[in-house]
Amino acid sequence: DVERMRYAAAYLVGDHDFAGFRSAACTAAHARRFLWRVAVQRDDRGIQVDVRGNAFCHHMVRIIVGTLTAVGRGKLRSDDIPTILAARCRARAGPTAPARGLTLQQVYYPDNLEQAKIPPDARFPRYPVSRETWPWPLDAIRIGPTLC
Repeated sequence: DVERMRYAAAYLVGDHDFAGFRSAACTAAHARRFLWRVAVQRDDRGIQVDVRGNAFCHHMVRIIVGTLTAVGRGKLRSDDIPTILAARCRARAGPTAPARGLTLQQVYYPDNLEQAKIPPDARFPRYPVSRETWPWPLDAIRIGPTLC
């Protein structure tokens, strides 16, 4: 049921802690992310899910797709999404969708942000881009695993 999937996807848009939507192997310092687009549509290739955000945790998009698929199949309700977000518990979300069919289509940098279609009122770390926020200072870049 693509319409139920769309309704559920709308709950994911915005600034949330996506701890329930990341794998146990995630090494990110936190799961707070800003998604400005989670669109679901059916086309001649099947069901397409377009997820756009400022960053993603390990397997986050695959878990989002698996959760939306569970909603579409009636295994979860659309309005379960806020509860899953609030619980911040991976066990509450749907399964991790398989990697096949998942495609990273584009990464947006400051010189092509207009293509990202970020809403004008969006605010998240390092956005809007300015000389103070881009490029990142080298001492702000963490290398190696961190505790989740």
